[in-house]
Amino acid sequence: TEMKNIVEDKINKKREEQKKLEDERKAKEEKERRNFIDIELTGVDDLRRPSGLTSSQLEKGLKSGLSGLGPYFIEAEQTYGVNAVFLASVAALESAWGTSNYAVKRNNLFGYGAYTSNPDHAYYFSSKRVAILYVAQKLKTNYLTEGGSFFNGYTLEAVNKRYCTNPQWANLVGNIMKEINKKIQN
Repeated sequence: TEMKNIVEDKINKKREEQKKLEDERKAKEEKERRNFIDIELTGVDDLRRPSGLTSSQLEKGLKSGLSGLGPYFIEAEQTYGVNAVFLASVAALESAWGTSNYAVKRNNLFGYGAYTSNPDHAYYFSSKRVAILYVAQKLKTNYLTEGGSFFNGYTLEAVNKRYCTNPQWANLVGNIMKEINKKIQN
């Protein structure tokens, strides 16, 4: 029976090694799939990557209440190292392209501070520029810096884990990024 136990132990260890290798392979494939989705939708796999756009180029992709704010998204990108198209897309999603009540009455393009449990807690900003710069700084420090309080990586999926309770947020922002990029290229 001792020999039988030794053989069973070896078989079990081999199975565990194979399972571990399979799990690692699946994790790598999932990471590659997510990066592909990010790149496919947004053109970036790292939200810290500069857009390479001028403010007038970015303006081509903006509409409604975000028109005229291109220079501020570019300023935020240059100041805090957060992709301007990403910032504009989050603002577009969270403020219905700058037309939401918070955007109009509080200059809050991001619904910043409006929580499901207390939506009226949304911040007031003195201007839309101030809101854009503030949120860019918070995203950079808390979400896009290793050691940041909500850091999970540099992709939309990674930011989505702690930024928004909606699991579709990354896809929604990614689709807007794609829409903005398409308008800029036309």
